[in-house]
Amino acid sequence: MKPFLFALIIGLSGPVYSKEIISFDVDKVPPKLHKIFQSINPDSEQDKDLVALALEFNNIISLPINAEIFENIIDIEMTKAILTAHSPKKIDISKVLDALKEINAKKREEVDPFFTELENGMIKEFNDLYETPFFRDFMRTKRNDLAVQSREVSVIEKKIRLIFPWISYINKTPTPEKKLLSIKIREQILRDLIKSASFLAKYEDKKSKGIGQYISVKLVPNEDDKVLPDGLPLYPTASKHYKAPEKLPEPTDAWRPLGDIFDLDGLPMTKEDLFPAPVENYVAPQTLPEPTDEWILSP
Repeated sequence: MKPFLFALIIGLSGPVYSKEIISFDVDKVPPKLHKIFQSINPDSEQDKDLVALALEFNNIISLPINAEIFENIIDIEMTKAILTAHSPKKIDISKVLDALKEINAKKREEVDPFFTELENGMIKEFNDLYETPFFRDFMRTKRNDLAVQSREVSVIEKKIRLIFPWISYINKTPTPEKKLLSIKIREQILRDLIKSASFLAKYEDKKSKGIGQYISVKLVPNEDDKVLPDGLPLYPTASKHYKAPEKLPEPTDAWRPLGDIFDLDGLPMTKEDLFPAPVENYVAPQTLPEPTDEWILSP
């Protein structure tokens, strides 16, 4: 079971470990939450609340809750937070096709993984509505100011009322404002899920198991810290041409001094000089002299 890792960049003071990551197991985390956690950037002051919410969420889901019910709640809370970010409005039918052309032709700057997935989902849904055979009926009905007669046209109208405000927002809004909205939506989702999980745990059978704490914070080496000041790598890689020796040399005692007298930096020394025998009848002093500053040179 391989953990999926995504970086949460936090500057630390250590010389090697200067990055924190959140690690979570893709086999346990509901897929719809992946992008939420991937989009957290603790290096940004704007994401500080999201970091705290993610860790609080991790503690809550270790409580006894029904995983199947909780995954349904995730769908509900995410849909609610996304759609309420832009309230349904009365459709200006003259702008629908223009907005569709613009959204498909416009090159968008990536905000974060969560918001990018949200944008792509809205655009795909909008294009899918356009491709349905009843979209023409819907356009003709609205242009002629006629009452909606069929169920299919009514469904398209309701969907466009929900999606079109998002399409207009995506077309017109600069990236910095989108980032703020993404943070707001993700915070709302996590707060609502924490409340829901707490409620489920309160009434769940205490013998049942929780989803488990599948989020953990770990330290990983920062790529920039893997190079020494002189440009050499901190962790050198083995040469491609290196071949390990088939036979290692035999151990030797050649490092030991030969004879009874040997030279130590030009000074003749004996083994007794290096390792003197203990003094007979030696008595250790009961008190040591007081420290003094007399060694400090006077000005």
